Amino acid sequence: MLPVYGESVAWHRDARNGCVDYEGWSLLYPFVRIDGRPAYRSYHWAIGRGLGGVEQWPGPPTTCPDSAKARYRETIDSLHGLIRQAPPAPDGTRTRLIVLMQAYAIDSRKDLWNRMPDAAEMRDWGIDVIARRKEKLAGLNWYCYRKAADFYTHCLADHPRDPSGGDRMQAVRAVADALRTAPAHPASQPAR
Repeated sequence: MLPVYGESVAWHRDARNGCVDYEGWSLLYPFVRIDGRPAYRSYHWAIGRGLGGVEQWPGPPTTCPDSAKARYRETIDSLHGLIRQAPPAPDGTRTRLIVLMQAYAIDSRKDLWNRMPDAAEMRDWGIDVIARRKEKLAGLNWYCYRKAADFYTHCLADHPRDPSGGDRMQAVRAVADALRTAPAHPASQPAR
């Protein structure tokens, strides 16, 4: 476990390194239900006027998990690239990304975050997206373990098993095992 302090404004496009040691900009919240069917929604982002100089907006839903996974891998690559292109902090370090992966549902949302992923999806997405980019990441946070607000209807602590009996906590362990074999984090090493 890595204790991380966070603020709502911790990173800025003009100060990508040196503001924070760890940053959770890489949001992986793809799990939705559209017209009663499971679907996935990728996020697009761009340097702009949004929080910290980054704008994010949801893409159209898809029933193809592979295309959504590819989009999330591209997002991780792009954010990592932004950090690498910026000058390092005065001490030579660079910000390290922590992916926040959806482990909740908000049923009142029509087409965003309204479906808790099942155990197989958590494992597949964690390994197929996060573990495939582990050299660019400091880690993974399953958001949220406990309900972050009253309008959250599901969270990992309250729903450790999916409706079919799949063990979501076993999925978390499988992804953790895949991440433990990660090489040193080059993004956090001093610039040379």
